[in-house]
Amino acid sequence: VWVASADGVGIQINRGDRVKIVNSKVSSSDSYGIHFSNGFGDNNVISNNNISSNGSYGIHMANNSGTISGNTISSNSDSGIFIGNGSGGEGTSITGNKLTSNTLYCIQISACNQNCSITGNVTEGNSDYGIYIGTGGAEGITVSGNTSKNEGTGGFLVKRIDQAVITGNLISDDGTATYGIRLFEDGSTTMKGNSIVGNTIEGFTGASARAIELDGLDTTVNSINN
Repeated sequence: VWVASADGVGIQINRGDRVKIVNSKVSSSDSYGIHFSNGFGDNNVISNNNISSNGSYGIHMANNSGTISGNTISSNSDSGIFIGNGSGGEGTSITGNKLTSNTLYCIQISACNQNCSITGNVTEGNSDYGIYIGTGGAEGITVSGNTSKNEGTGGFLVKRIDQAVITGNLISDDGTATYGIRLFEDGSTTMKGNSIVGNTIEGFTGASARAIELDGLDTTVNSINN
């Protein structure tokens, strides 16, 4: 399927279970590139697509879950991938995608159930963070084996999250971004049981740059060792 210059959403799925969108091109839609809405669908697949230059998110999955893999996602006017699972779904896997030059974040997790994973993705050149997790509450996420390069603000921003494992990622910068990994405790919740270990963070050389920023985080209930 090739969808170009749609007046609204490129591909819209309402209440989908076991839907597969594969080997498609979605570009220049006025709104989302691909949108799963009105949950609570499970086991959906978005794989090997080219999603670019859409007027909002590249992929927007609300109250649905599934596998997002092998996609090339670039130059969208919001985040490349947005996940907001709420209370539904069986966990979402985001793996092996390449995301570049999106306006906000490459991968944005607003809320996600247990067993969500972000693995083996490459993010580069986005306006804010490469990966942003936990704006609406998240638990039990694994973030591993990702490469984040030369983002506008930093590699990863993590907040409102418990029991996460963030390990084996490479975060590099050309000297212009501020944060490698920023863990932000905003006071609305207490982040606990998180393990941020074994990541490689390099190139953050600016005067205000921080390889790891612990903003209000209690290190006695979280493990930080990189």
